[in-house]
Amino acid sequence: MSNSSLYPFPSISKRITIAGGSDSIPYDINNSGQIVGWAKDSNNLRRAFLYQNGSMTDIGSLPGDDEAEGYGISDNGVIAGWSYSSTTGAGD
Repeated sequence: MSNSSLYPFPSISKRITIAGGSDSIPYDINNSGQIVGWAKDSNNLRRAFLYQNGSMTDIGSLPGDDEAEGYGISDNGVIAGWSYSSTTGAGD
């Protein structure tokens, strides 16, 4: 089984990926059921995502970076994460 299933949230069984991507990892879920984590895109880069109401949104990265991960989401919907440049090796 691919790690694109929503482990460690076993009550949610829908697979979520970015178009053309292969894997996704959820990191946090808030009391509203919003989920954040990362998913690989078609270029095999990690993209931070927000999953809510049955839909996944790529929430992007900081300017100049091409990879990101969502690590936490508050009950107010504020997302904490990490952003990284795969070409320069710099992360924020």
